[in-house]
Amino acid sequence: MPLAVAGIDPGTTTAVAVIDLKGNLLLLRSMKHPKRAALARMILDVGRPVIVAGDVSRPPALLEKTASSLSARLFFPEQSMTRAEKLRVAEKYSKEVSRKLSAGHGPAAIRQKLWKNKHERDALACAVRAWRRVRHVIDKAYESGAPDSVVEKMLLCVFLEGRSIEECRKRYV
Repeated sequence: MPLAVAGIDPGTTTAVAVIDLKGNLLLLRSMKHPKRAALARMILDVGRPVIVAGDVSRPPALLEKTASSLSARLFFPEQSMTRAEKLRVAEKYSKEVSRKLSAGHGPAAIRQKLWKNKHERDALACAVRAWRRVRHVIDKAYESGAPDSVVEKMLLCVFLEGRSIEECRKRYV
């Protein structure tokens, strides 16, 4: 099961986006009034979250409890993301994914939005923003030349124990 970043947009309609540490979208879904256990199970079905991310500077209890129950680090911005920022982040990511998918298929490839509603867009923006914030650490771990299983241990050490990549590299390489 891949290590992942989960973005959650809580509310009457709650959405969750999960991307792996290489930036691949694993899950994007919205639902009405989900129970926290069902939300956690949905995330765990596709990946092992090391980060649970939100879009507001004061994370709601659902995010805090979900991160805690998944033993993941909680990520939230210093300033709440604006609607325009969430749209910009989600659209940029959507274009990047479309480029990957259309590679080799010529100009006839159709670009589609990845999300069905604003809740999914916001959850996606949360996950992508958190992933981009820590991507340099992820890249550094993969550049170490260690096997993927060791890289995963290093990244768990970094994100869950709060240690530096250098400390974790010394421990596992």
